[in-house]
Amino acid sequence: MRTLDKLVRRIGLALTLAIGLTTAACTGSMVPLGSAGGGGDDDAIVPPPGNQPSAAETTFNTDVKPLLSACAGCHAGAPPLGFLGSAGESGYYDAIVASTVIDKTTPASSKLIVHTHASPAAELDATGKQSVETWIQQEAGL
Repeated sequence: MRTLDKLVRRIGLALTLAIGLTTAACTGSMVPLGSAGGGGDDDAIVPPPGNQPSAAETTFNTDVKPLLSACAGCHAGAPPLGFLGSAGESGYYDAIVASTVIDKTTPASSKLIVHTHASPAAELDATGKQSVETWIQQEAGL
């Protein structure tokens, strides 16, 4: 009987450990569910630190990326013409930040804003240019 009790305790300990590790993987912390700050039913699931987009990246995704869908036909692919990169929409942010089309020192002078096209229909309107400039200012920390 004593051996059976030890086995039951070991299984219980193993299950507790497995549940704790699963909780850590899902919530990004080692705090057990239901404990203070640990993700009980009343707690929101918060991604671990470092996985939050910056304010500039959020602005890019909401205000700038939608403007760039019209640019992808000519500007996706390899630089210099392809400043949007080749990873598709999910890679626009990283490709543009790594390219030479934004000027973090003088955002209003960025190629993404001042470049002219043979076809005026391919250019950003004044509102689009302002959205891009605002994003570059955030990106530069201005």
